[in-house]
Amino acid sequence: MLTRALAACRTAGAGMALLLAAVALGACGGGDGRAPSGSAAAGTAVPSDSPPGSTARPATRPEGRFTMCVQAVRGLEDYQEESVRRLGEAVRTMQEDRRWGRYFPSPEAPVVDSGCPGDPAVPRALEVDAPGFYGLHVFVVKSVPYDALFAQEVLRDAGVQASAGVFVTTSDLCDAGKLQALLMAAAGFDHAPAPTDTPAPADTAAPCI
Repeated sequence: MLTRALAACRTAGAGMALLLAAVALGACGGGDGRAPSGSAAAGTAVPSDSPPGSTARPATRPEGRFTMCVQAVRGLEDYQEESVRRLGEAVRTMQEDRRWGRYFPSPEAPVVDSGCPGDPAVPRALEVDAPGFYGLHVFVVKSVPYDALFAQEVLRDAGVQASAGVFVTTSDLCDAGKLQALLMAAAGFDHAPAPTDTPAPADTAAPCI
């Protein structure tokens, strides 16, 4: 009788140990590679060059780097993607200018982001304590409501321009020469070509968006 009782105790003790081990294993996530219930898996880092909406841009502008945001506004939101594409092409052409390295000596690639952090600051520029991330804010519109070039941000204490703004029309997007001239003037290039309409044969002109 005593022998049977001891055997039963040993069996119960082993079962309890297995039960406790199973509970502990489940609390630690088990051996199947899955995260424990209620815990968060490690997140994937978002590249710093992602457009607004993916991740917040730094509060300060990287020194010597070209940084531009593009925003189609006032009923042209459907043209956002095409606007970013064409303006990105214009920036790539600007990089071929021999003066590019003088104005933007950073070895990092230029930034052309889809979406700007604010609306056009016209007719009065935004007063800021320090320049924001974007040096150039491009707003795509049907027609230019004010001057094409304007100050988007002005340093509050110094009263000098901290970032530039430029209005670009859908027609401008179809004129690579004029588009490049507008961006160069807004970016501060000296002796930038005058942003005038570029005549082109009808059979070779890019279709207007």
